[in-house]
Amino acid sequence: MNSDPRFARVRLRAAWPSLVEAGLSVERIVAAATHLARARAALDHNVVALLREASHVTREHILLDGAALADAPREIGLRALVHVLMEVSKREYRPRFERLESLFDAICLGSFGGGRTLHGCVVKPAPKRYQCFGPDTLMIALERGIRSGN
Repeated sequence: MNSDPRFARVRLRAAWPSLVEAGLSVERIVAAATHLARARAALDHNVVALLREASHVTREHILLDGAALADAPREIGLRALVHVLMEVSKREYRPRFERLESLFDAICLGSFGGGRTLHGCVVKPAPKRYQCFGPDTLMIALERGIRSGN
């Protein structure tokens, strides 16, 4: 197993001298990982702040301010949408990125009509009585026939 090239660690060990020669030392990798961890913490902080202001959680669904989502920087908006979908569906994994981007773009353009499904959730314009964020309020609920966590 220690010499089987099917394993990433074996391929990395073989490539390591070339990486070091190219200037990719252990210290540089650690520094890059530290920087990326700080960037992720900043993104997560902004997602929490957006959801604090632009979402309302009930037992049956989450209401989301579609305009605030669309106005947020794209990465923050995408991460907020992922968070809401995972919260409603109770799934431990994220939705497929291409489908997430498609839904996000439709929300931003106001072109998703009566709604869409993704990750076991229905995302649709909220009925008038639930429009706590005005006419751009979105309702995210578990799709009928889907059990949460599946």
